[in-house]
Amino acid sequence: MKNSGDTAAPEAYRAHIDGFIKTFLAHEHERRWASLLALKAHAWSRVPIAGFPYQCKKEFCHELVGIRKNLYDDADLSVLGNPDVVLIRAGHDKNPGVDKSSLIRAVSDYELISEGIISVDPGHLALVVDHESRAFLCFDRGGRYRRLNLLA
Repeated sequence: MKNSGDTAAPEAYRAHIDGFIKTFLAHEHERRWASLLALKAHAWSRVPIAGFPYQCKKEFCHELVGIRKNLYDDADLSVLGNPDVVLIRAGHDKNPGVDKSSLIRAVSDYELISEGIISVDPGHLALVVDHESRAFLCFDRGGRYRRLNLLA
């Protein structure tokens, strides 16, 4: 279900957006991201994805090293399997909006999402990708993914 740029995100995706904002963003940035992501998708270009490393809660967000098309293997995301994920395309992405995909396709297909959030588990596990091919893994090491050895 692709969301066109002239509508707001469907309610089915709100848990992914809200969970990401509340869990992974520093408190002083929550309101701005929430207000931008509440707008129609065509306005999501103002979401500061490129500034994410400076706006996240550092203890939850970790930059991944490697080539984005190989990210699934390089970051050992294979321990997650290939679940369906929610794509929140924003920032410099040419097609802002929300969509669903598989994890493998989302991390390897730059055309599918060039910049935005790949929400795996709302408020618990997400990836942030930017147009410079940087990627950040966001999760609580003490939470439900602590035994997966992500970033071991």
